[in-house]
Amino acid sequence: GCRSAVWCFGSAGRQQVRLHRVKDWDQPVQRVDWAALPALGSTRTGAALRHAAQLCRQDPRAPGGATHILVLTDGELHDLDVHEAGYLDADLARSVGEARRLGIRVRLLVPAEALPALPRGSWARRLAQPVRGQRWAQRLAAALNGGD
Repeated sequence: GCRSAVWCFGSAGRQQVRLHRVKDWDQPVQRVDWAALPALGSTRTGAALRHAAQLCRQDPRAPGGATHILVLTDGELHDLDVHEAGYLDADLARSVGEARRLGIRVRLLVPAEALPALPRGSWARRLAQPVRGQRWAQRLAAALNGGD
């Protein structure tokens, strides 16, 4: 029902973020091979969110008005060049604030079994929507269609 785009992110530190487009804004959700989502490796969640927000604002095909970013993640906050989880959570908080100022709402889809490992009070935990079992693709498709 709603226009959406899907991107995968991977990085080798802050300066080397790789992007892979999975679904264009005008491509029907039903025509995406969700089982073929590439695993691009470790990515700073805050960095991926910043790139996603810019993609939403720069692409003329992106919908105006209310925009939502759903980040599909394992819930682990780490990167190759940062070993302090507190820094990465603070970076996530900054990127969420930046997205909100642009009118973008943010949620993280996280495996339910990873939720207990997220630090209490962390931004990752506050934004987390747990997904049980191997239902990543179904949950993402439902969210893109305006459902749960």
